[in-house]
Amino acid sequence: MKKAMKSALTLVLIIATLFTLSPLASAATKPAIKIMLGGKVLSVSPILTQGGHTYAPYDSLFKALGAKASYDEETQAITAVSGTTTIIFSVEDYTMTVSTDGVENWYCTEGAPILDTVTRKIYVPIRDTAQALGYVVSWDSSSRAITLRSVDDLIKSSGATYTVIDKYLAFNNQLMSNNKALDGTFSLTADMNSLYFDNYYYYEYYDDTNSETEIVEIPPLTINGAATGVFDLSGSEMSINLKSNASSVIPQLIAEESIDDGTKALLGELDNTDISLIVNNETGLIYVKSPLICVISGQAEDAWLCLETGESLSSTDLSDLSGFSIFSVGNVSSFRDYVSASLKQELIYDDGDYVIDTLNELNARFSDQAMVKDGEDYVLTYSYDNSDDEDYYFHSKESSKLVFQFDGETFSGVSYSMLSSVCGSYSNYYDGNALGEELDTSSTELTYSFTAVGKGSLSITTVSNGVTELMLKVNYAFSDTTATPSREPAEGSNIVSVFSLGELSESLMAGLSEAGLPA
Repeated sequence: MKKAMKSALTLVLIIATLFTLSPLASAATKPAIKIMLGGKVLSVSPILTQGGHTYAPYDSLFKALGAKASYDEETQAITAVSGTTTIIFSVEDYTMTVSTDGVENWYCTEGAPILDTVTRKIYVPIRDTAQALGYVVSWDSSSRAITLRSVDDLIKSSGATYTVIDKYLAFNNQLMSNNKALDGTFSLTADMNSLYFDNYYYYEYYDDTNSETEIVEIPPLTINGAATGVFDLSGSEMSINLKSNASSVIPQLIAEESIDDGTKALLGELDNTDISLIVNNETGLIYVKSPLICVISGQAEDAWLCLETGESLSSTDLSDLSGFSIFSVGNVSSFRDYVSASLKQELIYDDGDYVIDTLNELNARFSDQAMVKDGEDYVLTYSYDNSDDEDYYFHSKESSKLVFQFDGETFSGVSYSMLSSVCGSYSNYYDGNALGEELDTSSTELTYSFTAVGKGSLSITTVSNGVTELMLKVNYAFSDTTATPSREPAEGSNIVSVFSLGELSESLMAGLSEAGLPA
């Protein structure tokens, strides 16, 4: 009897062991991965895992997400189209091309598409694919579910509305329905002592009589200018005149022996210079002509420098909607569309948590729910302060106020004010102690206003360690005009192509250095 019981127990243990090691047991303890969208399981299988990433057959995944996809065996390229978005990536290639409304960008994916050499199935990385189509991807390890949520669904579920900003956009679109003439003035004052001493330039003059060092107080650099021109949605054409006291200030920053004929010519141009500017929003080309730039870059006096930005300037960069950039939203009819496009753009670069945080921040700054009604106006305030955080070497504060002004239901103007400050202090990062001696402080104050009758102003002041370093003031006015801005310099003009902004910067810095000026 005991022998029979022992045999039976042994048989049970063998069966249990075999069951534990079988694929069926593995599937029972570790359910298959599923993809959820809108509370429903998508018909996508099989789902594979490799290198910490999940993959699905390209055809069934794109079909489930409402996109049309195809595979080119010769080039091994997968192409998918959804609305105005086209995605192209290739087997074993970590580069993905995403084109939206004709604007093409390249991105590096976390996983490369895979070709199963046995089944000949093509698998694509689920996260990269879904995010390129505008879905926020999350993973629930307990249910082994990949959950997709569209950006538009996130915006809707947030409950945010943007009716006030939409009225501002409607005004802006109406304003730009006609060509505009611009007439403006500006002034800039820079404290040269503070700017150069803080940047590790130490200028001193020696008194040969008593051989003692004498620190010379350098007067502020002042620049005053006037600008006139015309612009429309496709571009602008401007004429700018600058007047400064550079010839009397800059020689005090450099040794007298450096003032050669070339430097004198440059300083003469800085005192009174003209700049012609043509911006073509459609091609992304910027043309600049100025005797000053020609002297610095060594080009002929009649040369137009052509800056190739590589993209249309009509398409607004939607990646940063914070603060003052609200005024550069562009010609869009709905702020919701603006937010949606921004978040979809961010999804290709960042994960879903970042996109959700961005949406929450945008709603906290610009939604109707974040506004306070003050008479007929709507006020948005924002503040940030990490002064109590001992883990940060630099502590910053920011406060801003954005006011949309109305006359009844009619938009009448907008104003914006912002004050930010940064201070650097000793922290436990250096000596293990609490925050101690203050090192540097700087602050920036910005104000902006624009009225429905076409008048605006801008003021920016920066202060460092109690000294006003820079002060910029701009006043301008718009008026309707029948004139149309030029899209490029006149036929036969001397155009010198600058392949990137970087090359122009290097050329300008080299020119300043050769002239003996701090670059």
